[in-house]
Amino acid sequence: MTGRCLDLLRCSAIASMLAGVAFGSVPGPELDVSWAGASLDVESAWIPLAPVGLKVHVGYMTIVNRAATDKHVLGADSPDYERVELHRSTIKDGVTSMEAVEEVRVPPHGRVEFAPTGLHFMLLGPKRPQALGARVPIVLLLSSGEKVDVSAIVRRRDDPAQGAHSHHWHICATCHSLDGISAMARFPKLAGQRAAYIEKQVRDFRDGRRNNDGGQMEASASDIADADLARTAAYFASLPPPPPDGTLQTNGPEWRRGAALYQEGDEAAGIPPCNRCHDDATSGQPQGPYLSSQHASYLAKQLRDWRTGIRTNSGDMPKIAAKLSDQDIDALATFLASYPRVHANGTAAQ
Repeated sequence: MTGRCLDLLRCSAIASMLAGVAFGSVPGPELDVSWAGASLDVESAWIPLAPVGLKVHVGYMTIVNRAATDKHVLGADSPDYERVELHRSTIKDGVTSMEAVEEVRVPPHGRVEFAPTGLHFMLLGPKRPQALGARVPIVLLLSSGEKVDVSAIVRRRDDPAQGAHSHHWHICATCHSLDGISAMARFPKLAGQRAAYIEKQVRDFRDGRRNNDGGQMEASASDIADADLARTAAYFASLPPPPPDGTLQTNGPEWRRGAALYQEGDEAAGIPPCNRCHDDATSGQPQGPYLSSQHASYLAKQLRDWRTGIRTNSGDMPKIAAKLSDQDIDALATFLASYPRVHANGTAAQ
């Protein structure tokens, strides 16, 4: 995802743009064709019901060109949003990114689908709260000067009537990557992580027990049903674990201090060994995460959040982190990020 999109999503999870009335008109009978223009038909236009306060929504539809010539969609407007933009999500080598699109060509007698993990409409700055089942007006702007009115229905992502557009892990992949090895260190690597840990963290974000990421995961977590959560956690848990960070210096004083803390603890300081709960070679605690080969800066942030009380969704970690100095935290993060994760067969990830 590009920096601009991340900024938008980050802001969307913090602020609220709620005003007086619910989005859209009173829901009416649903039609297969959301609107038919002079040369374009728009089918199955819908907007996922978003968490309250989210400032960026998304819209999906299928545009069908009945004409014998190309049609070019240059953009869209909606009275319910400050602005509407065309965007495309792509996945390359397991890494998901999102970019703005100048125009979308609809070929003669062809169709273009706007769907998760592909083309979609970014609906920015909602002017009113959403309402489940309401209709939201969207106007497509064509290069010919034509305008096509669309009526999009607000639905839940897991609504069976909408059909399965994608697995939920494709949505998670926007930040965490489809292979579970996130490109940006502020998003943890989920590949090979314990499924029970992933499920617990998502539920903690959803239920308000964890909120130390600026609000983005709180917003995302509220949009996933329990059945989807279990499948998504199982998907990421099934992936090969990430390789260690080969750019970090190993076997120096800092690295050795981190290794000692992880493997032996510091009895004099009252710090237990980390591998008591996080050891790769044993089951440990089902909800205790694997830490090796994780982003160093992510690990350091979590330990400091434990220490300062920003993160509290564990009984033991705040007490343990309170005994760690800044040097200890940096040492642990460096060691763990450079330490190979063990595969299920006992071999180390490379």
